[in-house]
Formats: sequence, C-alpha cells, structure tokens
Amino acid sequence: MNSKSYNRPMTHQEYIHTKYLSQGDYETKEKKRKIKKRVKIVDDDVDFRTLGKVDSDEEELYFGTKEEKPIIAGVIDERPLADKDRSKWKRLGDDNEVKIKSEDEDDTTTSVANTSSKSKAKTLSGKRAGLSNAKEIRKELDELKRKNEKFMKGLSDEQSGKNAQTVFRDRKTGKIRDMEKELAEKEKEDREKELKEAAKKATYDKWSKGLVQREAHLERLESDLHEMSKPLARYGDDSDLDKLLRDKERLDDPMLQEIRKKREEEEKARNPNIKVFPKYKGPPPPPNRFNIQPGYRWDGVDRSTGYEAKIFLRQSNAEANQEEAYRWSTQDM
Repeated sequence: MNSKSYNRPMTHQEYIHTKYLSQGDYETKEKKRKIKKRVKIVDDDVDFRTLGKVDSDEEELYFGTKEEKPIIAGVIDERPLADKDRSKWKRLGDDNEVKIKSEDEDDTTTSVANTSSKSKAKTLSGKRAGLSNAKEIRKELDELKRKNEKFMKGLSDEQSGKNAQTVFRDRKTGKIRDMEKELAEKEKEDREKELKEAAKKATYDKWSKGLVQREAHLERLESDLHEMSKPLARYGDDSDLDKLLRDKERLDDPMLQEIRKKREEEEKARNPNIKVFPKYKGPPPPPNRFNIQPGYRWDGVDRSTGYEAKIFLRQSNAEANQEEAYRWSTQDM
C-alpha cells in the first residue's frame, strides 16, 4: 500500500519527484535484465568437423587466394653508385646540366656537370653566394665599391638627388608644405598677437587703478616736467607760481565758498554747454583717504563703520610719536 497521503503537506523530496522526475523514477521498480541474443550462421556445405586444425601460414592458403606466398630471396639495388670523392649535395647555382640521349633507349636522361669549380650564383646585394675566404671577400667588396662609385658618377643631379631641397610633408594629409609661406604667416600671427597683448595690457593698466588717480598722476607728471624746464631760481613775478598759490584751497580760508563759486562761474562762461551737476552744500563731511565728496542729497549722517576715522587716528598718533621722539632726542639732559 502506498504510504503517500493527500491529507498531509508534501515533503521537499516528494515535490522534487513529482515535478522533475517521471513516474517510473519515483516508483522505484526493478529493471529487467536484457538478455543478449547471439546468432550463429552455419554453412551447411562446409563440415567443420572434417577441417581440423590449420596453421597460421596455411590459413591464407586455405581461405585466401589458394596461392602460396612469394618467397623473397634478396634485394637488388639498381641505383647508380655515387663517387666516394664527390659530395651527394648539390651546390647552389649549379644549374648547368647537360642532356645526353642514350643510344639504346628513346628517353632522355639528365646528368649534372659542373663547368667550373667556383659557384657563379649571387645574392640580392650582388655578392657571391657560398663559402669564400677573406681574400676573395675583400676583393669582391672593392670591386662592388668601384662599380657603385662609377654608377653614381654617371647619374645626373636630378637622378641622384644632389643639391636637392628638403621636401617637408604634412604628417596627416601627406601634402607638400611651403615652409617659407608658413614662416611668414607665423611671423604675422606673432605680430598680431603682440599688438593684442599690448592693447590688453594697456587696458588693464588703465582700469587697474582709479581713473581720477590716474588723471591726477598724469597732471602732476606734466606739471613736474614743466617746472623742470624752468630755471632753478624763482622770482615773485612767476605767473605759474602765482596761479598755483591762488588755486590752492585752504579749509580755514573764510573766502573758500566764494572762490569755488567764482571758479564755477568762470568755467561755465568759458564753456556754456558744459553740464554742471549739483553738489553737496551742507556742513563739511568727515575726511576720507580719497577726498571724495558726498552726494548733494546727503543728510549729514555718518553711516560708515568708522574705518576711515581709525586710519586718520592711527596716522595722527604715528606723527605725534615721531614728533615727541624728535623733541626728546634734541632736548638737554
């Protein structure tokens, strides 16, 4: 009775047998042994009882062609005997063969005859092939050298390439390059590049500093050159000196506002098309390093971080310390 029940869960082994094995493999049955049948064919015409034992030598005679095997008495070598002093190897280039027709036979046989003891075969470079001694090699090299020199002298300059110009080709396309043209183009590109660099440097030099400071520097430089052209001594009637002193502004001057107003009127009279922008007219602003005036709408309130005031305070302290040190070094002890 089969122990498999459908009321219980299937085991792993039963699942494998059910899904992947055949029913014959799951139900292990005994395999029947196959009996090999042997067939024997017997000829009725031959009576094996009357044959008896046959030797191996007589077996081919009995069951074969019914002929006896040939008996080998000896081996006769009909090849021509080679000379003892003559080598069996054929030298390279010994192609000089003489065809001799025999009187008794109609076919043609070929025999090798050396016309000379030395080989006439040559290599691709023109040298003689085979073994040679040092004297022959030296002589052969000298002869080849003379032939090459004679051949080269007979060539024209165009054929030999004498005094020919070097041809430069492009590595990718293989076209011939005009080196003179390329050098001229390269020089032109270098000049253009230098001009561009100079213009770029001038632009950077111009904008690397403030425009006002740069204009002031140029004006001061022109003024210095103008003063250098004058004589060393200065007199009271020097118009340049008088104008410089008149144009100089002093903060403690009570007529400073009048001077500025008069100057603006003069500039407007000289050039009536000039645009005059409004300026700050309130109380004096706190000083700064660049002497920049505030806008005309400034309400007078200092909204800075106090950095400018600290800088001026530090400069004032440095000047005061220097003055005090100088006085202390010069007083009587």
